Amino acid sequence: MFLVVSLRTDLPEEALRRSVILRDALSERERQLMQAHADGSVSEAQVSTMLAEMVRATIAQIVEQQEQAPPDEGGAALAEIAARREAVTGALRARNWPEARTVARDAAQTCAVPEEALADPGVARQILLTMRRLLDIAEVAERDFEDPLREGRDLLQEFGLPARRDALRPPMTLSAATEKAAASTSKEVAKKIRTLGRLAVERFGDVPVASLSFDEVVGFLEFIWWLPKHWGRAHGKNRFNSEGRDLTAADYRAKADAHDAALVEEVFGDPGMSYIERRRTL
Repeated sequence: MFLVVSLRTDLPEEALRRSVILRDALSERERQLMQAHADGSVSEAQVSTMLAEMVRATIAQIVEQQEQAPPDEGGAALAEIAARREAVTGALRARNWPEARTVARDAAQTCAVPEEALADPGVARQILLTMRRLLDIAEVAERDFEDPLREGRDLLQEFGLPARRDALRPPMTLSAATEKAAASTSKEVAKKIRTLGRLAVERFGDVPVASLSFDEVVGFLEFIWWLPKHWGRAHGKNRFNSEGRDLTAADYRAKADAHDAALVEEVFGDPGMSYIERRRTL
């Protein structure tokens, strides 16, 4: 249900005050999220999701190695695991936090975590400690041919992953989730779903759905709500011109915000306009 209110309608002062406070709070939260993204800092939820992906991918690799690789007759695999474990322990002992970039690079890319954030001591320590536990599981699986899922049950459950083979499948990304949702509905609704999916990928990257925090989802919805009307038709393409303008939704939003700010400044800068005239103009 939508509430349509004329600009000439007198609204209770308390309602206006609350709406302004809500909008300011949403705008401030969006600014904080964008600033955190620009600074390369990551939230606890992002770190947890990245570690979960590292655990999933590594145990899946151990299972595949155990089932498909030829037997390690000379002990080369065990020696490699031992060397990697020693390197991780050495990095922890020496506080060599940049080593975490090498360990978690793939998981960070999958979850769109900036690589520079991996060298943060708080994040790097979690990465290295988790990898050492994974290498312990790999060693037992290789030496004693134990089930990696059973050996890694505690670690999997610690990150919300059940100790089952289906939990080792790659996480669903935004693009995959969009297509899955669009495939099970009408053509008109599917078009809207794909549009929102494209905007989400444009904003976050094609990250796993589970990596998005509640605040990020709320910020995205607020961004959608404040997009200019008919923004999707402003590409300039038609049957005579197929080139058009390559602008993102964020570009449209920024352009509209600049236009609104200029209009507000012009209206409130005119001392000859009455309160009613200002409301009518805006």
